Amino acid sequence: MPVLDEAFKIISVGYDFTPKIRTLILQEGSIIESGLEVGGLVDSLKKTQKVALDITSARKALVAGALLATASNKPDHIFYLMIDTLDNISKPYPMISKQHHKLHDFRAETRRP
Repeated sequence: MPVLDEAFKIISVGYDFTPKIRTLILQEGSIIESGLEVGGLVDSLKKTQKVALDITSARKALVAGALLATASNKPDHIFYLMIDTLDNISKPYPMISKQHHKLHDFRAETRRP
């Protein structure tokens, strides 16, 4: 997926940072594989930085595997962009009116004092 890696690098320049990008292609529907990959990545990254997962467009098996694998070493943020309409839902998110977007941070919303 070099095209996506390059696109993320280009977008990042506009936000004045240069992330290290690594694309993983996982077997569709494999909760175990996704859990091992994402869990290992979160464990590694949390040693030196804050970690956020965006589960908005991920498949259910990937999300389930990732969340189960990170239960003991939780990411700092788990983001989900909710779209509250089905009108024009086939369009990319940036083309759906922002009034229909609601960004959730599940970690912040469920964090106990």
